[in-house]
Amino acid sequence: MNLRIFEQMQRIWDAFPEARATTLHPPPVLNRPKHRNRLIAMAASVVLLLGVAGWFAWHYSDERVLDTAIGEQRRIALADGSHLDLAPGSRVITHFTLTKRDVRLERGQAFFQVAHEVTRPFIVHANNLTVTAVGTEFDVRVSSDATAVTVMQGRINVSPDAEKMDNGRTRTEIIRADIGQRVTFSKSAQQFSVGSVDPKVAGAWRGGTLQFVGESLEEVVGVINRYSTTHIVVAPALQQTRFTGTVSPPTVRDWFKALEQIYAVEVIDQGTDGILIRSRARNGIRS
Repeated sequence: MNLRIFEQMQRIWDAFPEARATTLHPPPVLNRPKHRNRLIAMAASVVLLLGVAGWFAWHYSDERVLDTAIGEQRRIALADGSHLDLAPGSRVITHFTLTKRDVRLERGQAFFQVAHEVTRPFIVHANNLTVTAVGTEFDVRVSSDATAVTVMQGRINVSPDAEKMDNGRTRTEIIRADIGQRVTFSKSAQQFSVGSVDPKVAGAWRGGTLQFVGESLEEVVGVINRYSTTHIVVAPALQQTRFTGTVSPPTVRDWFKALEQIYAVEVIDQGTDGILIRSRARNGIRS
C-alpha cells in the first residue's frame, strides 16, 4: 500500500461521524532486505555449526600411551569413564574416537573396568587376540607365547587378531566367555583353550599377591620378573613344569626355597646375571 492511497482512505473514514474519533495509522513498513539478510545469516550459521560438528565427529581422536616401570602399578581413568589397572612392567595404547574405543596391550597385564556404551564397543588388541566388550570387567595378560583373558564380570567376545596370525592365515572363530572363564591362546600351537578360574585368584595381583593355577614355570617367572629388577631364568627342561600356588613379590626368595622343596630343582644366584632355576644334580649328573 502506497502513501497516496492511504491518505484517500483516511479522508473517506473521516467523513463518517462515528469514525472521527478513530484514526488510521499506516502499517509498519517492513525492511524486507534486512529481514531477508538476517534469515540468510541464521541459516548460514546453522549450516556452519553442523559442518563443524560433523568435522569434529569425523576427526576427533584421543590417544594416550600408558606404561609402568618394573615394580610399579597404576590405576588410570580413561576418557570414556572406563578404568584400568596396569600391572608392573606393562604398556597400553588407547585410541578413542566418537565411534570406537580401541586399546592395544603391548606388554604385561591389565585389568579393564569398561563403561557401558552399546554403540561404541571397547576393543582390546593383545598379541594374537582381539577382545570385544560393551560394559564388563576382564583381565588380559600377555607373554611371549600365550595370551590369557579372564572375565571378572559380564561377557566378552574373544577372537584371533587377523593381522597377527602366522602365515597370513585368518580365522573366524569367536569365543564368548562369561564370568569365571579364562580364554588362553597359544601362539606356538595356534589354538584356543577355555577353562574355569576363580575371578578373585585372577585379580589377586591388584592386591599385591600373585596366584597361579596349573601354569608353567616359564609363565610364572615371566610375571614375577615384572616385579623385580633381579632377572629370573628357568632352564629349558623345566619351563613347562606346572605350578599352583601363591607368590609374594617382596618375599620371592621364600618362594625359591619352597620350589626346592616341592620340585627336584635348585635355585642358583648368579650375581649380576640374575637367578637361575635348574634341575637338581643327581650323582653328579644334572638332568
